[in-house]
Amino acid sequence: MIIATAGHVDHGKTKLLHALTGINADRLPEEQQRGLTIDLGYAFMAYHSTKSNQLQRLGFIDVPGHEKFLSNMLAGVGTAHHAMLIVASDEGMMPQSYEHLTILRLLAMDSLTVVITKSDLTTVEQQQQLEATFTQLLFQYGFTQSSIFHCSTHTNDGIDELKQHLIDLADNEQQHDNTLNFKLAIDRAFHVKGSGLVVTGTALNGQINVGDSLCLVSHSNLKKGHSQPQIVRIKSIHAQGQATESATANQRVALNISGDIDKANLNRGDWLLQTAPTTIIKRITVKLTANHLIKHWQNIQVFHAATHTTARIALLEDKQLAQGETALAEITLDTPLCLTEQDRLLLRDPAQKINLGSAIVIDLLPPNRGKRTPQRLEYLNQRASLDSLNDIIAFKLQYAPQSRQQLLEQHQCKTDVINHLLATNTTINQYGDYLCYVSYQQDLQQHIIATLEQYHQQAQDTLGVGKDRLYRMTALNQPQVIFNAIIDQ
Repeated sequence: MIIATAGHVDHGKTKLLHALTGINADRLPEEQQRGLTIDLGYAFMAYHSTKSNQLQRLGFIDVPGHEKFLSNMLAGVGTAHHAMLIVASDEGMMPQSYEHLTILRLLAMDSLTVVITKSDLTTVEQQQQLEATFTQLLFQYGFTQSSIFHCSTHTNDGIDELKQHLIDLADNEQQHDNTLNFKLAIDRAFHVKGSGLVVTGTALNGQINVGDSLCLVSHSNLKKGHSQPQIVRIKSIHAQGQATESATANQRVALNISGDIDKANLNRGDWLLQTAPTTIIKRITVKLTANHLIKHWQNIQVFHAATHTTARIALLEDKQLAQGETALAEITLDTPLCLTEQDRLLLRDPAQKINLGSAIVIDLLPPNRGKRTPQRLEYLNQRASLDSLNDIIAFKLQYAPQSRQQLLEQHQCKTDVINHLLATNTTINQYGDYLCYVSYQQDLQQHIIATLEQYHQQAQDTLGVGKDRLYRMTALNQPQVIFNAIIDQ
């Protein structure tokens, strides 16, 4: 499990992690000299799990609190599911405290723990007043299940209680989804003498083992129009700060990799995947929730995991979206991103430096035309209501045939998901790379027959229509492999 910190500068995030783990997460010399977190830092806390009766390790991502380093902060919290909002008791909520709290809400954290630091500077009555204030504030922000702790790194008051709370969170965390392939967002790359190139990041899905191969997806290559990934092999693994033979989702992972790759070609936000995308994604459809007024065709920044880009947003149902409202939208990215359906995005206004809202990706390949037709909007609204992988794939198949390979890429799921679907649903057929429902096949077959009948009635003195022409007449926008199978039948 990984927990990201958040909070205003100088409110004691790094000192709190040091009290919990004994590790100073400020690794850069400049950070240690200035006493200011600039880039992401990492720390780990060993504990004995009562659930597994084994020694486990809890991971922390320490993020900068200064406004100037907000993009680094977003890279840290963008890959975490749990967060600690840290507020100094002698100052209370400050500008970055409010902004970070908004970001955590928009990213829909699974849990939020509020830590009021420097408790040695306040009385019991003041602490009770602060707790009541925070309880009301968290409710206003939509956090109905949050915990509040008072701590002092000077006296160690409250540290043990906070530790036990975090251990209980880790023990009760949901198991990772074993239907998804391994997916890691890279945030650092460096050379280790005697070992070679090492990349670190947060494993979002799946599992990886020593000796496995992964696809490196570079955003700089996507920007140049190159979708062909580079293949790397995993020589060794560190997960949660320890050497291991495998790593799983929701762990901090360091991978010693080998392959035809140079550190200079790696950037924060690149990906290591088991299934690399073959399509460069520059336009997506999302379900949007507004935190501020959003206007049609507005310039925005899109933050995804450990990377970000600029873009324009096109509202599909209205000309503007008020705070608190949800709507369908299409985002045109200035540079491609490596995305998966159901990924959550944070949207910001680059000029006003405010959090505009959040979005969930629901379509990676939107059509060029007809994006606002009633049929298209109805489809998107139904699609946006689904969050189960099996339900999403089944729904997409009801709408149109789907490429098996594209399904694997768009959802980063294992082939077993498709195989299980085919084995349990006899109304789905596979032709080449495409899957389709029997009902779709029957409808297309009747359409072909009706078209042939009409053709022969209107052109009785000509030879029968050729196969290629018939395809253009009846199924031009459909997979040709399904059309050929119907003709053969």
